[in-house]
Amino acid sequence: MVGRNIRAAPDLDRIICLGPGALRLIVYLKAENKVVDVEDMGNMTASIADEIQQILGIPVIVLSDGALATFDEAVYDAL
Repeated sequence: MVGRNIRAAPDLDRIICLGPGALRLIVYLKAENKVVDVEDMGNMTASIADEIQQILGIPVIVLSDGALATFDEAVYDAL
């Protein structure tokens, strides 16, 4: 959702949510049982996601739940 192309395994076993908005989307997908951690990070940009991915050596997928305190089209795109 920030202009990156990421390839991740279709059968993910563990998810780390980088920010509370990501956790909300994972709960909507009923995948909360795969969440192993939640990190409180601010704005996620493509460059930050790339840096985290390089450090961790695992795919970092950026989702967005839209503008603060709204439920807009970005939520549907993320899901």
